[in-house]
Amino acid sequence: MNEINQLLLEYSETFSQLENRPEWAVRKKSDSNQLVPPSIPFVGKNYDQTKVLLYASAENLMYYTRSNEHSDILDDPMNAVNRHRYSFEKYSKDDFFPYVHIAPINDGSLLTVTSYILKKMDIIFHSKPIDLAESISLGNFGKFSIGTNERNIDYASNIKYLKYSLPYIEADLSILKPQVIIMPAKIYEKKAVRSLINEILPSVTVIPIYQINARNINMLFSRQYEKKEISEISDFYEWQKRLSNGITGKTNDNFLSVYTYIDKILEDKTNELPQKI
Repeated sequence: MNEINQLLLEYSETFSQLENRPEWAVRKKSDSNQLVPPSIPFVGKNYDQTKVLLYASAENLMYYTRSNEHSDILDDPMNAVNRHRYSFEKYSKDDFFPYVHIAPINDGSLLTVTSYILKKMDIIFHSKPIDLAESISLGNFGKFSIGTNERNIDYASNIKYLKYSLPYIEADLSILKPQVIIMPAKIYEKKAVRSLINEILPSVTVIPIYQINARNINMLFSRQYEKKEISEISDFYEWQKRLSNGITGKTNDNFLSVYTYIDKILEDKTNELPQKI
C-alpha cells in the first residue's frame, strides 16, 4: 500500500469519528448534513527525493460558501479527499504555477519561497514550479475551513480550531515521514503542535515562516529587511514576476525583501542545530 492509499485510509478512519468533525466547519452544498471532508496532502511523484513537507495555513472555502464554484471537487466524495492532486491534474495544464486548491501555492508566493529555501539548503532546485511540486508534499495544516459567508477566518493563531486538525497532521507525519517541514510560524508557535511534531519526528528540521501574502510583504518584510538585488535571486525572479493575488506592482518589488527574511530564518535555524566537531 503506497503513501497516498495509506493517507486516504487513515483520514477516512479519523473522519469517521464524530470528535474529529468540528461543527463550525464548512458543509457540502449538495448535503448540508455533511461536512466537506479534509483533504490528504498532495504527494509529489518524486517526493522520496526530498522528503520535504510544505504546509500552508488553513483552507479558505469562502468562494464555495457563496457559490457553486468547484462543486465538482468538494461535493464529490472521491475528489474531495484528494482535492489537491485532483485540482493539479485538472487545472494546471497551461499555468506557470500549479493549481492545487491552495491560494499561496496557486499564486506562486509560497512555492517561490519554498524553492528558494530548498536551494539554499542544497536539497533540490527546479526551474519549473510544476517540477518542484512533484518533488515535495504540500497541503494545508488547518484541515477545515470555518463556515461563514462574511469573510475568511484564518485560525493559525487559535488552537481551539487548530486542535481538530492534529489527528490528521499525525497521519501526515507518520506516513510521509518528512525530513524537512516548512510551515506557518504562527501555527508552529503552539505548544501542542510542536509537541506532536517532536513526538512523531524528533529529528525533523522545521522551518517556520510567516505567511507570504501582500499584507506581510508590504507591512512586515519590506519594513524590516533589505531588498535583494535582482542579480542575487536571478533563479527565482522569473517566478516572482508571475506572482498574482495582489503581489504585483510595488508589492512585487517589495517581495525582494522576502528573500532576505528567509536568509535570516535559515541562519537562525542553522545556529539552532548541533555543531559538528
